[in-house]
Amino acid sequence: MPWGRVTITYGATGYTQNYKRNNVVTHLQCANMVAAAVADSVARIGGGVIVNRINIAQNLAADPGLAYRLI
Repeated sequence: MPWGRVTITYGATGYTQNYKRNNVVTHLQCANMVAAAVADSVARIGGGVIVNRINIAQNLAADPGLAYRLI
């Protein structure tokens, strides 16, 4: 199944986390992956922050690797 990936950053703290999800083919699946990554990151940072979303990809042929947290 095709993979998706996104990197969430929050410059004020230097927070950066890569996320990945299997079966991300459509735009809706990609949007859901990004939303889940943002929710996880905001919970880890402590709420009330606006994070950056970069390095978004969908329909990747292979797993992006160990540098990405599975969500």
